[in-house]
Amino acid sequence: DDGAGSVPYAAFADGGRKVVFVVETQGDTNPNHLVDLPQAQTYVVDFISGNTTKLGDFAAAALTEDGSGVLYTLPGGPGKASASLYARPLSGGPAKRLFSVKQGSLAEFVWGGPNGTTLAFSNDRGDHGFIGTWCPGTKALRWVSPGVDSDVQPTWSPDGRKLAWVRARVAKRTVGYGPFDGNQGNRGPDFAIMVGENSEADAKEVFLDTEFGMQTFGFGNRRLAWVGQDGLIFSTEAKSRWAHTVLLNTTTSAVKELRPGQCEDAEHFVSGSGVYLVGNCQNIDSLGVERVDLDTGAVEVVVNGTNDFVVGGMSDGGYGLVAVGDAFAYLGSTDSEPTAVFVLQGGKTEQITPEATLPRGFMTRPKPVSFRSPDGHTTLHAQLFLPRNRSTDGAPGVVYTHGGSERQTYAAFHYSTVYAAQYAVNQWLAAQGMAVLSVNYKSGTGYGHDFRVCPGCMAFGAAEYLDVRAAGEWLKAQTGASAVGIWGGSYGGLNAEQACARDSELFGACVAISPIFNWVTTSRYVTDTGKSTFDSDLQPRFPDQFNSLNTGPEPHLANDKWLMRAQAMRALRWASSPAAFVENLTSPMLVIHGDADEEVDFAETVGCMRSSREFGRDNIKLKVYPDEAHEGATYEHQVEIAQLVGDFLSQHLSSVEFAKQVVV
Repeated sequence: DDGAGSVPYAAFADGGRKVVFVVETQGDTNPNHLVDLPQAQTYVVDFISGNTTKLGDFAAAALTEDGSGVLYTLPGGPGKASASLYARPLSGGPAKRLFSVKQGSLAEFVWGGPNGTTLAFSNDRGDHGFIGTWCPGTKALRWVSPGVDSDVQPTWSPDGRKLAWVRARVAKRTVGYGPFDGNQGNRGPDFAIMVGENSEADAKEVFLDTEFGMQTFGFGNRRLAWVGQDGLIFSTEAKSRWAHTVLLNTTTSAVKELRPGQCEDAEHFVSGSGVYLVGNCQNIDSLGVERVDLDTGAVEVVVNGTNDFVVGGMSDGGYGLVAVGDAFAYLGSTDSEPTAVFVLQGGKTEQITPEATLPRGFMTRPKPVSFRSPDGHTTLHAQLFLPRNRSTDGAPGVVYTHGGSERQTYAAFHYSTVYAAQYAVNQWLAAQGMAVLSVNYKSGTGYGHDFRVCPGCMAFGAAEYLDVRAAGEWLKAQTGASAVGIWGGSYGGLNAEQACARDSELFGACVAISPIFNWVTTSRYVTDTGKSTFDSDLQPRFPDQFNSLNTGPEPHLANDKWLMRAQAMRALRWASSPAAFVENLTSPMLVIHGDADEEVDFAETVGCMRSSREFGRDNIKLKVYPDEAHEGATYEHQVEIAQLVGDFLSQHLSSVEFAKQVVV
């Protein structure tokens, strides 16, 4: 169903005889311009009968305690409720409202308790949030150790007698509305691990990190999980400045890294007496799987991560690997094969999904390369796509930068659908005779805390752009070209606009997809760049939470120095933006944007075009997709965007010899 978007939830039910799944569009989009606007839909498949039944126009979030139905939320409810939880049987019977809340939203439903019949959930209320519990048949909810912070990720101990959760706190250096907003660069909020039993009075803090922040970045599943009755695993940089899965003893508060080293764990999965880790400890430019024995601490390599094979993680919930008995299933991709499902059992590995039907004749094997960052001490890692049977000499050069910016690219297909598609575009550009350099610049993941939370990066100085420019200079020296091109989406689109605005002599053509243009204005919108609290912009942004309409700075910021601080922050954000250099933007640039973008508001591209018109220029070309999402929801649009990227760069960079040399 082209344009359906994604499957954000799926679960086996009825002893594995059925599967429940949700199909929904990306954000508030309608890229196919349907008369009947698309809605989230929940289906159940019966493996015995082969029948697929639509349960309704809602997004299931969990199963009922006995697995006979699904739970889902809807806004509103009786008594001016803000959100309500409903249950609907898999048999398709009528829905039943279970409870409502007066403020905020409902999420993260987990059954547990001594009898397995107590439902824990999180209730986000904007600048704070609670963990609640509910038992069927009772007339009241119970709030567990409520406070002024945001409580998330509830998880029950195996015996159901303890409840653990993460308490996210606004850091002292943060100016955000809530703990997940407005952090310095890619640093997560301060956080604590909380554990409670049957009464809120005995809830205690068993871990606290106020230096490195919660691991909310990048892809992978790093959720809090129990190991036995007294152990918890989660990810933190607090032990070594590298993101590692640690084992926390909830009785003594002792913390131990399961797999130390100058590398990062992207995902963890508990199975029996071991923990499986997806990470780059075998190869910092790839991902593999290791198993840590919880009894002995021994580390076993399960799947090798190499330059041309990358184990996949998951970007939204779920896991990229799962172990059942002696069978181990995982996602993996190569330099010529997109993500597939593999099963390892009895020492034998089998790919259980069909091979992709790709025209491999034109594909090249990307070469891992590295060079020094302008900061003088950081090594930058990149992948060089060369035209088949050619050197870089004389080839038009193109720099590609990923989005995020909390991402890492590899010399193989990425497990994220959008980055897999962009990897394929890089292959196609190389097939046209171009040398493409995909660079992992500072503020990305995979290379430690200091690389990701770099001083003066992002809206606080744009220092990561110096790495992008260094990549352009390195590639220009390799190819001998007079100028190179650049392309990317989201944060990569921001980098493309930075390149054309700051260094038009170096970058002769730029393609920016869904780009940020001005760090001052982008803070007004509910995106991963944070919610505005008047820290850098005097125009209010109206939160969508109950009782959270901010009409000025938050109380802890509303002092006699606030206005001076806001003006200084606004000046810094402006100077970190392409908008501040638009007068120098003389190279040809193509901007591609969907006007229903749920991550970067379309107003950013409106502002870019209006600013360029003030200088009477026509060097910026525009492609707008009405009602389209941030990453392009339909396959038709994805293919067209790839064609636009290739045609534009080829037109403005390629010599006559290479311009028409398309290999299929």
